Amino acid sequence: MLSDQWFVRTKPLAEPAIPGNAWDIYKQAWDVIGNLPGDERDAIPELSGEEVAPDADKLDTICQKYRSHIDLLRQALQRTTVDPHYAYEQGFAMEFPYVSKCLAASRFLAGMASHLHRQGRDDEALDLLVLNLGMSQDLARQGPLMQSLVLIMCEGFVHAGCRELLANHKLTPRSLQEALGMMEKMDAGRPQLRDALTAE
Repeated sequence: MLSDQWFVRTKPLAEPAIPGNAWDIYKQAWDVIGNLPGDERDAIPELSGEEVAPDADKLDTICQKYRSHIDLLRQALQRTTVDPHYAYEQGFAMEFPYVSKCLAASRFLAGMASHLHRQGRDDEALDLLVLNLGMSQDLARQGPLMQSLVLIMCEGFVHAGCRELLANHKLTPRSLQEALGMMEKMDAGRPQLRDALTAE
C-alpha cells in the first residue's frame, strides 16, 4: 500500500504558506538552472565533473546571475501542493522531461553552496543545501522509481555538502536551528523508495 508521502504534498516545506502547485514554479527554475550554458557548467566542478581550481569571481557572477531562479525554488517550497500531473495512462510512452534538469539543478546548488562556504558565507551555503534537499524530495512525489533514485543521488550531494560545511563552519545559531527544523520536517514527509517500487 502506498504511503501518504508518495502522493501530492499538501503542506508547505517552508513558511509562509502560499496556495498553489509548486511544480509549476519548479519548471520555470529547472528550465534555466537545469540547462546552463557550457562555459558556466564548466566553471562549476560539481557540474563539469572535472577537477578544476574554482574561479571565485566567475562563480560569484554565476551565483548572482541566477539568484532570481534560486528564489523561485524557495517560493516552490512555500506552495501548499506538489502535483506533476503525470499521465500514467500513457504507460511506457509517458515522458519525464524534468528529471535530468532537476539533477543538474541539484548539482548547481551543491556547487554554489561549496563556493559560498569557501567564501565564508556559511549561512547562505546551508540555505542552499536545505533548498536542494526540499526540491529533490518534491521531484520524487508521484514519480516512478527512476525519480526516487535521482532523489537518492541528490541527497548524496546534500550530505557531502553538509559534511564539508560542518567540518569547518561559521554558522550562526539561528541559521543552524532553522535549517535543522526544516530538515526534520522534510525527513518526516520524505517520499519512500518502497512506494515507487509499489507504484511500478
